[in-house]
Amino acid sequence: MKIECAKLSDEELCEHLRRLVAAEKESLVGVLECLIEFDARRVHEKMSSPTLFTYCVRTLGYSESAAGKRIYAARAAKRFPLILELLQAGKIHLEAIVVLGPHLNEVNFEAALREACGRTVREIEWIVARLSPRPDSPNSVRRLPESTAPMGRPADTDPAVARAATPNHEGHGTTSDTSTPQPLYMRQTIRPTAPERVRFAFTAGEELLALLHRAQDVLRHKYPAGDLEKIFFEALEALLDDKDPERKLRAKEERAAAGHEREPRPPSVWAFAQRHIPQSVRDAVWRRDGGQCVYREGGGQRCPERGGLEFDHVIPFSLGGPSNNPKNIRLLCKAHNLMMARQTLGTSALRHQNRGSQAG
Repeated sequence: MKIECAKLSDEELCEHLRRLVAAEKESLVGVLECLIEFDARRVHEKMSSPTLFTYCVRTLGYSESAAGKRIYAARAAKRFPLILELLQAGKIHLEAIVVLGPHLNEVNFEAALREACGRTVREIEWIVARLSPRPDSPNSVRRLPESTAPMGRPADTDPAVARAATPNHEGHGTTSDTSTPQPLYMRQTIRPTAPERVRFAFTAGEELLALLHRAQDVLRHKYPAGDLEKIFFEALEALLDDKDPERKLRAKEERAAAGHEREPRPPSVWAFAQRHIPQSVRDAVWRRDGGQCVYREGGGQRCPERGGLEFDHVIPFSLGGPSNNPKNIRLLCKAHNLMMARQTLGTSALRHQNRGSQAG
């Protein structure tokens, strides 16, 4: 029986979603097991599909990316059945198999798969960097050629999907049914290449190129070769020294410890009626909340967001809440700040979105 989600309470909706996700994971394992057998029997050929990939896309209705990932995971699971066990238990996700799979062998597969349990794709890429370290990329700044990609194909098509969709001279996809398709990595701008080494790549405009050249000229005495890693490191250090609340607070504490910081003056009477939150209060709240959103769900799990934080009044300023008392100020991410505002103020809180006090 179909459940109308709109009629469920928050707790019922959470439980319903958990059950659906569990069923989805079980269904995925069933699909992979079926694909393993389908692949072994080459049933797709009897169904007028030259490859399993073609069958999954044209007959089953998967997108190219979804089909490629499932075929790859099925073939990897045939070699390492532990994959199905971990997927069934919800300990590992499909993307983890795609990223980690090419680096598994008979010796390392169990340790690597178990280490990947509960990890994000980015964290798994660090495992890959350790298993298969690559040398540093040389410094390179170049202009991009004009695009020659055919119309109708997205510019960010996964390489393996593009190969699978490109016909060869025999009229079939270039990905054969007897080999494991190449992993379908999502396009990312930052990727680990070896322990403690990361490759950066991005496209920018002429203005940034001019700034980079100027920075290389200014620092030529320090870095004669104009090393990009050192240039960008210095630039980001300077930016964070100027903008990062955590660094500002740490620097202030260091100055105070050295006896160079003046005692903050007590707030004036006028400050009690101000919406503006004094810097001393911001510092105290940031230190107390650890630079992280303080919202907790019913079960006690704390929101992990540390970016784009806002200083929020526990008792809204419009309802008489003070701005000069750290006990009435907390750190919230934008989403939870708006949620709490709606709960307290109703629809009028929509105006709050444009005047949130950012902690950046």
